[in-house]
Amino acid sequence: MITATHGSGHKYKVLTSRVTEFDLVLPDGTLKTLNALSTANFGHYLINFGGLGVITSMTMALVPRFMVNKSIYQDL
Repeated sequence: MITATHGSGHKYKVLTSRVTEFDLVLPDGTLKTLNALSTANFGHYLINFGGLGVITSMTMALVPRFMVNKSIYQDL
């Protein structure tokens, strides 16, 4: 999740922006469930790079399939 997997523009943002909930095992073994609607600073927990614990599962909001186009302009 924290590999900076990019989106495809302003409408489809980076992958972490789609996470709505996840389970985090803290260093003392406690399991904590964090939710985007009820956890203050939710995004800060999500991008903790393992410093707070290990993410064991997550829930993501899906988007409908969409087309991506690529254009390459040479010798402009």
